[in-house]
Amino acid sequence: MKKLGALLRNPNLHRAAIALYVVCVVGVVGAYMGVSTLDVRHSVYFQGASVLQSGQPNAMRGVFMNAQTGEFLGQSEIKLTLLEASEGTPERRTAALGSGHARSGGLVHLQIEAPPDWPAGKHELLVEAQNAASGEFVVRREVELAHGLSREQSAWPARTPRAEPQKKAAPRRRKAGADGEASAPEEPPAIRVDVLPGDNELVRGLMNTIYIRTTDAKTQRPLPARVRFKEVKGIVQDTLPGELRTDRLGLARLQFVPVTDQVWKLEVEQIAARGAAPAEAPIKVEADVRLSTVAAQFSLQLKEHVAVPGTQIEGVVYSLFESGGYFVDLYEQQRWLDAAAFGLSPGSSGLRVAVPRQPGASGIYRVQVYQSFYNPANAWDVAYVAHARDTSTDALREAAAHVLGFIAEHTEGVDPYFVTVQGEQALIGATHAELSRWLEAFLLAIPRHFVQPPALINTQQQDRTSLELWKVEVKRGLKLLAILIFVIGMAVVLYFVLQGILRARAQSRLLREVDFELDGFDDADYAGREQAARLEQIAVALQGFIVLMSVALFGLGILMLLNYL
Repeated sequence: MKKLGALLRNPNLHRAAIALYVVCVVGVVGAYMGVSTLDVRHSVYFQGASVLQSGQPNAMRGVFMNAQTGEFLGQSEIKLTLLEASEGTPERRTAALGSGHARSGGLVHLQIEAPPDWPAGKHELLVEAQNAASGEFVVRREVELAHGLSREQSAWPARTPRAEPQKKAAPRRRKAGADGEASAPEEPPAIRVDVLPGDNELVRGLMNTIYIRTTDAKTQRPLPARVRFKEVKGIVQDTLPGELRTDRLGLARLQFVPVTDQVWKLEVEQIAARGAAPAEAPIKVEADVRLSTVAAQFSLQLKEHVAVPGTQIEGVVYSLFESGGYFVDLYEQQRWLDAAAFGLSPGSSGLRVAVPRQPGASGIYRVQVYQSFYNPANAWDVAYVAHARDTSTDALREAAAHVLGFIAEHTEGVDPYFVTVQGEQALIGATHAELSRWLEAFLLAIPRHFVQPPALINTQQQDRTSLELWKVEVKRGLKLLAILIFVIGMAVVLYFVLQGILRARAQSRLLREVDFELDGFDDADYAGREQAARLEQIAVALQGFIVLMSVALFGLGILMLLNYL
């Protein structure tokens, strides 16, 4: 025991213990700070449907990125593989769905086809991303395989607003009569004037295409007419034409660039249809047209409005942005068929999107353009195209008839014009140019519907959630370790304090004994020495208390620091 006591009183041991304690404290605090600052380094973000249609094209768009900075990693290879569900199968079959090379922009666009001979149900999608600087990244995601696609074009698209709805102007009324009572509203004019698209909404500062439509107000039949711009309120780039003539379907095409909202006063006069005798008393009325503008940043104008499988849809994208890029999606109803991206040029940029070959395809496609990969906000536009077997006049007539029937079915109680045109068999005998123009006008009657492609894989969010759970567990253990080190440190300090107190008391006792032997003592000296001894004990105890409190505050400070990290 004496050797152990001498060892514990060895100053070198004390210095080693203090150094070890400091190393432990610094190590725990450093480990805690290191765990707190950990973050996901790389992630894969893929857009696509969670239900893959077998034997049909399925579009996907993905990116391999730096999760900390959000930078897209260019020159990356991304490969998609479908793994068959392992339940009830001795070995898992695999099917390569596709692969792509991300260039400097970092994006990969894929059009994949799931194997038609695989059973419907849950399977696993394997995504492998590789970059020379960042290594390989692998992620798995459960997807569903479906058979028997239904193509019934029955749903009328819901309009997606791009801005706050404009307040509609109240109908004009006659001034109050002499008796002070308000007179009845004005009689509607004999010729009704409407504008397509039906929401009367234009993209501010960019090229827009509209159709002015004139019909008989009573019968709702198309009425050929001459439309003169009598008064124009609102700023436009260049100038509007002096007059337009609507054709035998009552339609006249107009392209212009509005800078502000438009209010037009039109003078509309009935004219004879092609091959018909002029009316004895042509109808002539005035009409007001109000068009609102929105800051949508994009305006999409297509070259043709038919989609022939195996070909490309071409168009022009007008934008207020002079640099950067934009995304293009092709939809059939709610199915995402193709994806692409193009760079922006000042003023306008070209667009091409592939129309896939798919069995049983028919109906209406939607082309949408937008800028943001995550949140397009108002920066988007939409155009519709009709499926056609080829570009012949007969195929164009079939496509126009299909679109006309679809619109008539959903607007019969709201806008009887399309039902009337359908009943008159107006498409029979029409020329290719007429059919192309009418098809564009019909498609403008369908509400603009925009949908952001759904996120199929977002490893950044998933990995960060998993990492946060792991960090909570590790930090909890480090906190317990810090508390343990603090308790051990308190015990060591307490030991040193007690050793110091015992050493001080022993030295004091030896000094008193020496004084007694040399000088002797009387009662007064004895009382003074006892009082001095008590004061000395109090001072030593106070010093020990100060040391203990200093260590305690140091430990609490470390714990508070860990809580803030």
